[in-house]
Amino acid sequence: MLNFNPLAFFLVLTFAMPSAVSAASRQTFHARFKGLAATADFDSADPSGCIDTSVSLTAIAGSFKEVGRPVVASGMFMFIFQANTCTQTQLILASGSAPLVPGAFDIDNSLKSATLAVNLEVFDLVSNTSLPVAISLTWTGAGKLGSFEEHSNFRQPVFGFKSTSRVSGTFRPATVLGSVTLDDANLVSGSSIGGGLSSTKQGEVDIVH
Repeated sequence: MLNFNPLAFFLVLTFAMPSAVSAASRQTFHARFKGLAATADFDSADPSGCIDTSVSLTAIAGSFKEVGRPVVASGMFMFIFQANTCTQTQLILASGSAPLVPGAFDIDNSLKSATLAVNLEVFDLVSNTSLPVAISLTWTGAGKLGSFEEHSNFRQPVFGFKSTSRVSGTFRPATVLGSVTLDDANLVSGSSIGGGLSSTKQGEVDIVH
C-alpha cells in the first residue's frame, strides 16, 4: 500500500500552514481530509537492457477542511526515475504535483475502477528544466477490500511543536494500464508492477507554543 499522505499534500498545495509562522502565543491547527485515491507504480527496461525507467504516481479526490466548511479538492503527485545501468548514468530524476481540474480523475466509490487523463509539468533535477508529461491511465480492481488504520505522534520540544494524526480507510489492489508520455516518448509498458484504489479519512492536530 502506498504511504502517500493526502492531507500533507493538500497542505502544501494550498500553502495552508499558519502555525508554521506562529506568534509567541499558543496556536492550535486542525485539518481533515476525506476522499479517494488511486496509485500506480511502473518499472521497465528498454530492449538493450540498459535503460531502466520507473514511474510512480498518486491521484486523489475528496474534501479538505482547515477552518469553516470542507472544500472539494483533488490533486496528483508523480515521480520519474530513468538511468543507464550499463554506464551508471542518471538520465532523469523528476517530480511534480498539481491540482486536478474536474473530470480529469474519476474513481468509483466502491473502489472497482478509476481513470486519470491529465497533462502536467515535472521538474527534472538532471537537466534542471521542466518537462511536459501526458498521462492516460485506467485502474481495474483486482482483489478483495482490506482495511488500514494508523496513528502517529510527533514532538519537537525545542520549537514547542506537537502533532497528532490519525488515518484510516479501505484499500483494494488494482491493475493499471495506459500511457505516461514525456516529450512524446511513452515511459510505461504493459501493466503496473503495483497499483491500488483506496478510501481514506485523515485528521491532524498541530499545536505550537
